[in-house]
Amino acid sequence: MPNTNSPSVIFTAFANPKGDLINLTREQNGIQDVLLSLERQGKVKKHLLRTDTDLDAYFDFLREWKNEITIFHYGGHANSEGLTLQNAHTFFEPLAKELTS
Repeated sequence: MPNTNSPSVIFTAFANPKGDLINLTREQNGIQDVLLSLERQGKVKKHLLRTDTDLDAYFDFLREWKNEITIFHYGGHANSEGLTLQNAHTFFEPLAKELTS
């Protein structure tokens, strides 16, 4: 479980396999600008940014930063069952389980 007394590690992941999300880059840049400022102020420990996220990249980041990620944001295609990453549509349960284990 993350230490809630220390600054947050925030993981933002984006995927646009169809290339049809015209505002995704703007969202990504806006989030990155705000979090970089917070990181410089010491209010955020680290912002992990992954673009064109595929399933392996998602799990690689979680393994590397296990028990430190306190906020996860995904930008891309999703539905009530899961997320569409660059190389696969995946269900929420295994993704969330890895975040909380």
